[in-house]
Amino acid sequence: MIGFGLIGSSLARVVRREGLARHISACARTGETLAKARKLGLADSYTTDPAAAVEGADLVVLATPLGVYAAIAEQIAPRLEPGAIVTDVGSVKSCAIRDVAPHMPEGVHFVPGHPIAGTEHSGPESGFAELFEGRWCVLTPPPGADEGAVERVAELWRRAGSTIEVMDAAHHDQVLAITSHLPHLIAYTIVGTATDLENHLQKEVVKFSAAGFRDFTRIAASDPIFWRDVFLNNRDAVLEVLGRFNEDLTALQRAIRRGEGAVLEDAFTRTRAIRRGVIEAKQA
Repeated sequence: MIGFGLIGSSLARVVRREGLARHISACARTGETLAKARKLGLADSYTTDPAAAVEGADLVVLATPLGVYAAIAEQIAPRLEPGAIVTDVGSVKSCAIRDVAPHMPEGVHFVPGHPIAGTEHSGPESGFAELFEGRWCVLTPPPGADEGAVERVAELWRRAGSTIEVMDAAHHDQVLAITSHLPHLIAYTIVGTATDLENHLQKEVVKFSAAGFRDFTRIAASDPIFWRDVFLNNRDAVLEVLGRFNEDLTALQRAIRRGEGAVLEDAFTRTRAIRRGVIEAKQA
């Protein structure tokens, strides 16, 4: 497990619970993170050296920010054994294939993955084995990927309680741009706007946050490094959907200015159907 924050530590808990590995090796950037993992007993060995972590590993899970994928892949490549599977949990898949696949030695299988689950918290102490239950995990194997390796990664996530979807990496990135990346960008913007308000207004924003602002603050409390890398690595898809959003926002702005109540009501009625669909899909 390279990267031992919320997702990595939660998956380690699943592996422990299900008895899926003889040995779990935890690798993190700082000794502080490893000390927390050790205290929780989440692994069998601990190191800050990715190359040492993968020695003899059957499965390697990259659970770091996207921005360090290429460097880590280059570090671990010489130590990977033939038949090993490398996967990841990143929120952008095209860049995972771009940055990791070229470094994989002959006989090592790369199966990119994305468990669509999480909270605004980070660190090994924030993880829990039930995080992935009832959620989707999307796998985006590149063309020619070993089917047996794909199935083994899929079974790992099934044992975590997830439902598997296999799709093209570029399509995944377009879908996540609207369902995850844009909402986070909006949340960061709204909370950022609130921080620039005069002091007396800031206090009242916090006081009355249950009016809707609270939900944005939860999203905007997510790991800033993680989300910085998401936006930089899914730039095209995010900018495309952001352009559409800006057009729709301008249309609503115009309707408010002109007092077009019917336009507003129609827009708000149509969006309620999406919420019902989310509830029916048990993703609420």
